[in-house]
Amino acid sequence: ISLVCSVIMNLNYIIGIAGGSGYGKTTVAKKILSELEKNAVNYLQQDSYYIDRSDLPTEERGEINFDLPESIDFKQLIKQLPLLKIKTPVNVPIYDFISHTRKLVTQKVDPATITIVEGILLF
Repeated sequence: ISLVCSVIMNLNYIIGIAGGSGYGKTTVAKKILSELEKNAVNYLQQDSYYIDRSDLPTEERGEINFDLPESIDFKQLIKQLPLLKIKTPVNVPIYDFISHTRKLVTQKVDPATITIVEGILLF
């Protein structure tokens, strides 16, 4: 049994939570997070991966439809998830919804046994 537990603890899992805006994705993710050990789980939001729109005038940025796949930097998200799975830390963008741009700083996310990812277009 201890060998099985040791193997399981060395595996990394990614849990995806998808659904429409206001359907409770964040609520479900936070409930799962509250039930698990803090150092055993990390949490990513698809919203962090919205494409930086600093190249557009401010007025145009406010009219972006965030529910479209082209508004999300899936390349970066898809690149970072396997890194977390192989126990490599990643720097997650921080998106500012007021200016519709990415902040210059990022948030370091360390690998964990479980990574929860939530977003409207995740799947």
